[in-house]
Amino acid sequence: MLLPPIVEKMYELNRWLLDKVAKFPRDQQFVLGRRLAEKSLGIQEKLVAAAMMMKSDEKVGKLHEIDVELEQLRYLIRLAVDGRCLSPKAWHFCSMQVVEVGKMLGGWIKTTS
Repeated sequence: MLLPPIVEKMYELNRWLLDKVAKFPRDQQFVLGRRLAEKSLGIQEKLVAAAMMMKSDEKVGKLHEIDVELEQLRYLIRLAVDGRCLSPKAWHFCSMQVVEVGKMLGGWIKTTS
């Protein structure tokens, strides 16, 4: 089955984010870093699950759940910047990637509803 492009986009964000989390200060690596990585990877898993779903109403529910988690991810990224775990330049790149995933998700929700 061919997965939608959003899955690949999220994969690329995860690769980048996991590399950054590995470089967080030790005291934040196991608190904020772990939480950030788990949230991001969870979104990836749910995107794949949604792509495999056949029923439209179930899929829309899953996509809305992913939308909430994407918003939670935005706040975790913001915390990482405020805690000086991510540089402003890294935050800008990451934010643009999350915005792009959000746009793709919004489009997917519209076409599925």
